[in-house]
Amino acid sequence: MKLVDITPYYHKKSGGIRRYLYEKSRFLSSTDISHVLIVPGSKRSESKEGNTKVYTVKSIPLPLSGGYRMFHTLSEVKSILKRELPDIVELGGSYQRIESLLSDNYLLSVFYH
Repeated sequence: MKLVDITPYYHKKSGGIRRYLYEKSRFLSSTDISHVLIVPGSKRSESKEGNTKVYTVKSIPLPLSGGYRMFHTLSEVKSILKRELPDIVELGGSYQRIESLLSDNYLLSVFYH
C-alpha cells in the first residue's frame, strides 16, 4: 500500500503539522506502507526524510507568513500522483482545489487545519 500526503503547511520553521508528518513517517517505517510527501518550496526537488520520499514543488511564497508557500498550480502534484500510483492521498489544507485531485485510482482524504 502507498500513502501520499500533500500539504502546504510544511517548511523549515513550521510546527505541529510538520511534527505530525514526521511522527507519521516514523510510524509507517515499521509497516509495509510506503509514504510519499508532496510539499511546496522555493525550488523543485526530490529527497528522502527517513523512509519517506519527499517531493518539493516550486511554489509561490505567501507574504507575511513566515516562510509558507502555496502551490501555484497542481499540475506537477498530479504528475507526481500519476508516477507514484498511491492507494490513499491525504490532502491537508484549506485552499487546495479538491475537485482537481479527485480520482478513481485512489481514496482522497481531506482535512482542514
